[in-house]
Amino acid sequence: MSEYKFTEFAGLKDNSTFALLQERHPDLSQADIEWALTHPYQIFTLWKASQLVGVAGVHVYPHLSDTKRAWIHDWGTMDNSKDNPESFGLKSVLITNLRNQCLSAQCSELAIHVPVDNAIENQFFLQEAGQPFALVYQWTSSSWLQISEQQLAEQQISEQTVPNTHFQCRELKTLEDVASGLPLLKHFHPMVTQATLTDAIGHAIGKNYRVFGPWVNEQLCSIATLIHYPHLKNGLCVWLQDGMTLPTKQYKETASSLFSYVMNACFRSGSPTVTVHAKVSNKRIHRFYEAAGGQRIANAYKWRTIP
Repeated sequence: MSEYKFTEFAGLKDNSTFALLQERHPDLSQADIEWALTHPYQIFTLWKASQLVGVAGVHVYPHLSDTKRAWIHDWGTMDNSKDNPESFGLKSVLITNLRNQCLSAQCSELAIHVPVDNAIENQFFLQEAGQPFALVYQWTSSSWLQISEQQLAEQQISEQTVPNTHFQCRELKTLEDVASGLPLLKHFHPMVTQATLTDAIGHAIGKNYRVFGPWVNEQLCSIATLIHYPHLKNGLCVWLQDGMTLPTKQYKETASSLFSYVMNACFRSGSPTVTVHAKVSNKRIHRFYEAAGGQRIANAYKWRTIP
């Protein structure tokens, strides 16, 4: 490991890093990189002697249960040949340095998405002790529009069958709003307290992090959070997090109402895509996203700090 040097991107004068990133995004411009670095987006490089051998982009984002998690983007080494043993060695060194960098910086978690059709990459992260914790579904504005009218009709029928229940979805914009959902959050995140929640939301609000909830008979019964994350070529993309609904009598209608509201809000605001994680073991939520037109695009792996 000592023969390698792991550093943060030195700037646009580093032509070799720019060239390696362009292998992943052929039409990448310097302006794209400058934009991403201000949002913020970190780019790390791995060198062997004076030669660049690896690069990875990292975005640190907030979460309701803590203030810092990290997500690896734009992962690659100089030789990406699938049958080249040296390529696997470089990737192992790169992921080890990324884990050390992020977890030692008090990030509680480091995660990466791996395309479902890349069997070799999926096997690599299993060997690197990555925990396969979620499947990733994606919608584009066009794919969502194809099924949104049908969902709206089904939602209206559901509401007609429960005439005494009124769903009112809106964005939660104050600490008081979000704190009112503390009992619900503790059901899904037992370690959350009023103090930790206030701290997390205080860090999150104003950092491209938004929280939505439906109110049934004036009571908050579900929460969905989303983060606008920077991508080198697609601007701010949307990752929908924490779709949490208590198993009440009308939980299916509540979850569907909230999901449709948030998706419509995202695409009306011009988001190119929306992605969402579904825990590997939760077959019910997989069926829900598949029925809603989600395309499974990736597997998610993570590493966590030791408590």
